[in-house]
Amino acid sequence: MDGQEEFLYQIATPGNGQLITKGELEQKYVISGYEERECVRDELYGQPKLVGFSGPMWNGRKNGIPVIRYES
Repeated sequence: MDGQEEFLYQIATPGNGQLITKGELEQKYVISGYEERECVRDELYGQPKLVGFSGPMWNGRKNGIPVIRYES
């Protein structure tokens, strides 16, 4: 991750799959660390890990913007 690329985030919970920005993610969820394994996709490296959720996971692109997914 180059630190300047824009990302969207999807928090997949029952009845919810909306996309949010990194600012919204940081305001609404507790970050427990960051993805530091080197064996993951470039887009996942450095992404936040959220308390109570699996992820980060790759979820493709929306209008050319990478989407990072978390699941409850």
